[in-house]
Amino acid sequence: MPNNDNTCWFCEKRVTEQIYQVNVKKDDAREIIKVPACESCQTIHQKVVKHSLIIFFTIAVGGAVATMLYILASSTEFSGSGISIGAGIALAWSIPALFIAFLWNKKLSKGVKPQRKILQYPPLKDKLDSGYQVAPLP
Repeated sequence: MPNNDNTCWFCEKRVTEQIYQVNVKKDDAREIIKVPACESCQTIHQKVVKHSLIIFFTIAVGGAVATMLYILASSTEFSGSGISIGAGIALAWSIPALFIAFLWNKKLSKGVKPQRKILQYPPLKDKLDSGYQVAPLP
């Protein structure tokens, strides 16, 4: 990361005044670590979460419903519990849905560290290494 403290931690390109705040605590001591994050990276982080949910539910739920409707409309007969069949269908659609959502996120956030990498921000990592824990913001 460049030496400028205001350089975005996630893209390491843009100087910014915007931040993510991370509250850390150790015993009774609390501190807020400010992680520089430019508007572009914050927007990408928001889009990744939103698009992941939309892609996953569209594929997983839509595929499972379409498959179940096909089974009901066809003359196919199954023995056993409908619950286990439904769960199997849902699981079968969930796996490719997760994979497609993962690939979409990689494409969307190319060149930007994922938000989970915030824990590797050096001042925050130093605090965590010295026994501090991430806590909810007050």
